[in-house]
Amino acid sequence: LADVLRKRLDGPVITFHRYLPATHQEFIKNMQSIDCEEIRVFPLFPQFTYATTGSIARWLSEHLPKEIINKMRWVKSYSTHPTYISAQQQAIRRYLDDQQLKDEETILLFSAHGLPQLFSDRGDVYEYECNASFSAVMEAFPQIQGRLSYQSKFGRGEWLKPYTIDVCEKIKSWCGERKQVVFVPISFTSDHIETLFEVEEQYMTVIVREGLNAYRVPALTLNAEWIDSIVTMIQEKEGCSSLMLIRPKECPFRWSRIKNFFRRPEKVAEPQQS
Repeated sequence: LADVLRKRLDGPVITFHRYLPATHQEFIKNMQSIDCEEIRVFPLFPQFTYATTGSIARWLSEHLPKEIINKMRWVKSYSTHPTYISAQQQAIRRYLDDQQLKDEETILLFSAHGLPQLFSDRGDVYEYECNASFSAVMEAFPQIQGRLSYQSKFGRGEWLKPYTIDVCEKIKSWCGERKQVVFVPISFTSDHIETLFEVEEQYMTVIVREGLNAYRVPALTLNAEWIDSIVTMIQEKEGCSSLMLIRPKECPFRWSRIKNFFRRPEKVAEPQQS
């Protein structure tokens, strides 16, 4: 993807992966060698959350010189950007046609990466943006039944619902006469373990076990419409600073201290008469 964009943009394109620490020093070195007035930052996460794009913005602010951070202008998210929505719609339509699937017999199951419910409760816009992407893409498929769910839950606590696995296991209760179930990895722009393994091995197998046919639309990856979309969004003038993407750190005071602050003072014994 970076190689294609270098040719289209005729300029340097530097990649960064938050969870590949072995690449970080080389990334920092490359960033420090750039001589330009503005740095456009394009996250491969269509929907914003502090857990992904926000986490990267925080990491960069802690590891790069301030003068570089001040040059950065981010494409915060593009959950409903017309070019992104169009790229998704064209990818889905092309796949349906290739598989000769009829709209009236098909279900589009949009599976987005999960997020702890607590994030949403605290104001994270991710759930809202996932719903916005889902609704916008579905406008091109009025005869198809669509559902949005969330995958990749790990750890304790509630995550955004419905969970994809639950939707798959209960599909007979809502699918009607439709037999073709097509997974759309709406929050993933490239294929990796969470689309290649999690969707195909953990979810599609459940659909087949329930007696339906299961398919998966490949992620956008190097689709021509997706490349055009990225170039368009990068070249647009709008952009935000790194600080706008970083959630303020939690208050350092412990709850026990807060309770102590508001606790009523104990009654002081009155002095005894001498």
